[in-house]
Amino acid sequence: MIIDKKNNDIEIDESLEIQEEMHLAKFAGGDVIRMLTKAYSDPIGSIIRETISNSFDSHVMAHNPEPVICRLFKDDVEQWYFEAIDQGVGLDDIGFHKYIMGVGASSKQELADVIRCYGIGSKAASGHVDQYFYTCRKDGIERKYMIFQKDEKTLPALLYTKDTDQPNGVTVNVPVPEGEYYQWKEKCREQLAYFDNVKFEVSGIFNNHTIFRGDVCQYSTLSPDTDLHITLGNVYYPLNFKKLGINPIKCPVALRFSLTDGINPIPNREEIEYTGKTKQIILNKIKEVANWLVERYNASLLEYTDWALCTKMVDNHYHNC
Repeated sequence: MIIDKKNNDIEIDESLEIQEEMHLAKFAGGDVIRMLTKAYSDPIGSIIRETISNSFDSHVMAHNPEPVICRLFKDDVEQWYFEAIDQGVGLDDIGFHKYIMGVGASSKQELADVIRCYGIGSKAASGHVDQYFYTCRKDGIERKYMIFQKDEKTLPALLYTKDTDQPNGVTVNVPVPEGEYYQWKEKCREQLAYFDNVKFEVSGIFNNHTIFRGDVCQYSTLSPDTDLHITLGNVYYPLNFKKLGINPIKCPVALRFSLTDGINPIPNREEIEYTGKTKQIILNKIKEVANWLVERYNASLLEYTDWALCTKMVDNHYHNC
């Protein structure tokens, strides 16, 4: 066995006897699911990110160029709700139970241009609210399900089935707990700042924000993060500077990574994995972005040989040499 200490990679001697891989115990399924759905340190941000990411991916799979919808609204009895609405590939009853109620199965595993993972993200709401709703349309049939907690289990209930002339798609509806509205609003701003195909129906969040994209980095006027951060397929992730071994960098810019650059999220997609290889990729990108910013800055500088002309180009009251 050879260990690369710098990148934490291991090369295994092929003469070793490789035994059974780590696996899920036969009767541990329910406990593991509860652990996964309650393991979010930022449950509100995770619910928003996961539902909108799934909606966005569904539009990609359906080749639908229209935006998905992110809503925060209040009903007749003053209850706030978050909704993610898409007109993508939709779900039938089999798909709902396989992908929404199942863990480890994803309809996106073989697709390269979507933000797929392990089917865990769709359960993010289970760790934060007692019940939430999926309205699924597929091939002219609409079904509405309630997902709820009972006896430490997450269970579905089919509320109705009806014919519909509406296009395929899914609406996820999550009640906002009392007193959390402003947290949900700010998390919509944070988590979706770099999505360019989302229509906001959220008071105070306008749809005229601008995303400036370069080859190696990007900046969104919607993002509230004032530190350097990253985007993975335009999904926002803060940087853990402590794990990178560097001081925080005050720069409201996102390092751009594609889904094939070797950066992977942890199974619940709440943050990225900081392996030795991942850390080196990020540090290299920071250097690349720093050089790019310096080059852009230097290219914008002008040289003057006439002091009087120079002073006209700077502040009217203070001239420094």
